[in-house]
Amino acid sequence: MLLARRKLLRGTLALCDAATLTASFVASYLIADIVFQRKFESFAGYAWLLALIGPAWLASLRVFGLYSSAVYASRRFLITRLVQAHVIASLLLMSSMYLTHSQAVSRVLLQVFLIISFLLLAAQKFALRAYLEHARRHAPVQRRKIVLVSTPEAAERYLNLVKAHTSMLADVIGIVTPTAPDAGLKKR
Repeated sequence: MLLARRKLLRGTLALCDAATLTASFVASYLIADIVFQRKFESFAGYAWLLALIGPAWLASLRVFGLYSSAVYASRRFLITRLVQAHVIASLLLMSSMYLTHSQAVSRVLLQVFLIISFLLLAAQKFALRAYLEHARRHAPVQRRKIVLVSTPEAAERYLNLVKAHTSMLADVIGIVTPTAPDAGLKKR
């Protein structure tokens, strides 16, 4: 159940990222056309770039762990990973355009896209983080109640794991630790 839920979350995130990137590209085209008064060919002439943008960004986001709930534990860690993924995806896009000798693509359009896509992806990721934190604190019905039976060290590791993964909706309601053997008994 928990694994299926995480898989659904990853698929939903990838779909939302693809929609965010597409919206970023459309907005970039409009902004570059209107604000910078660039007269581009029709949007259909630039739509082929989405075939490069989608896989580059989705792969980069996956490699840098943005489809794992552990990344959403800290704002700093989230923004660091997002910047890394964005830089690598940008380099992939620019490299593929260089290899295909695509001089017809406007640099202004690409620069505006890189800025807008980063801002929209960051907004999306921080909104998701806020939602996960809210759901973690305010969804007691969906939270699993857990009693840990372990050593104090192992219990501490598990508590840190639950704290780090915001998608793990679990409440530890008790910890049972084994007692030390009696001094009178012999160890074998």
